[in-house]
Amino acid sequence: MAWFAVASILGAEPGRPIACRTDVFLQCDAGGWVDDAIRNNNERARGTHPALYPCWTRPTHELAKWLAPAIPVESTCTYGSRLLVNLVGGLGIGLLTAGLRSSGTRFSTLAAFGPLLWFGTGNTITALPDHFGMSVGLLAASLGFFVSAWSFRSKAVGLGILTILCFGVTITNAVFPAMLLGCAIATTYRIRWPWYAATGLAGVLGLLAVLLILRTQADIRDRVLQRVESCLSLKSTRDPALAGRHFVRGLQDSAVGPTPTIGEDNPDEHHPMLTYQDGPYSMWPYDAVQSCGVAAWWFVLGLGAIRALRDPRTRFPAILLMVWIVWNGLLHTTWGDEYFLYTPHYAWALMALALLGWRSIPTRWVVLAMVPILGGAIFTLFEFRRLLNAIPY
Repeated sequence: MAWFAVASILGAEPGRPIACRTDVFLQCDAGGWVDDAIRNNNERARGTHPALYPCWTRPTHELAKWLAPAIPVESTCTYGSRLLVNLVGGLGIGLLTAGLRSSGTRFSTLAAFGPLLWFGTGNTITALPDHFGMSVGLLAASLGFFVSAWSFRSKAVGLGILTILCFGVTITNAVFPAMLLGCAIATTYRIRWPWYAATGLAGVLGLLAVLLILRTQADIRDRVLQRVESCLSLKSTRDPALAGRHFVRGLQDSAVGPTPTIGEDNPDEHHPMLTYQDGPYSMWPYDAVQSCGVAAWWFVLGLGAIRALRDPRTRFPAILLMVWIVWNGLLHTTWGDEYFLYTPHYAWALMALALLGWRSIPTRWVVLAMVPILGGAIFTLFEFRRLLNAIPY
């Protein structure tokens, strides 16, 4: 329940700004998602989250009923949504852990990396009552099935179900489990060039699904086009240098982010919000504590990636994780304003990539490397708290 503690530190409580309105914390819509659950509002389902009701609203209501005897009625949906995020995210990371354990990773190494999955700066948004925590759980579970020593049938069934669930929660995330499913099929049946076959299969399936929905559902098509028009930033084509800085900062900030500023979410309404994009987008805006954490993270990530690519047992999963990270970098320099908002989609993958390379290194060295990273991440977490407490409500 570590994410529950993170959400409490950030103030995701009934009546607080982060749970009452959108765009308070790095453009996170946690307040809007809680409101959707309270009001049974499924408008988001027509855009990028097609299965909002069965995946979010209904489970939140059921958990709220379960919590009702213990807490005030007006708080049940807020805490119910937070509990749902913790359950799905925790189950997904549990399946990833089980898959890695079955393939030979030591439990002590997993335990040393675990706190970074919970307290890394890129996962602070994951802890809030929003769809990101559910997405991370489903994506992490997908990798767990793929790297495990379980049977092909178990992998195929699990990845097939996760592809459907990922599509329902956030349509673009279905690419990852579909790609892994294609890889599992290709390697099991000895198809040559399985990575190309899997990527092509995932791309074709995703494209066909999107085209089918847009072709048959006029209201969904109009909603998607409206959403794309409002969120399209095209930084990658309009300012490639800025897009590159966003991508590199995303790699850094996933583990240890800098202290944000208090800006405005809307020039017309002037609502205060925490943001990383109010002014020049510096490559190194970190203080001393954060700088130590970022430097240690680059060492851990770089060494882990190199070792994972050199080891035949982990090379293929490492390449797939890199493809997923680059795909998200391209996608989110085209879609959305606050680049950091989308780091939960791949922050877990960066940590899994590092873990694959560090799994055979003695645990004492893993723990030693994690200390400055976790110190910087927890320092940033409490900086978030300090600034959020300065926003009036």
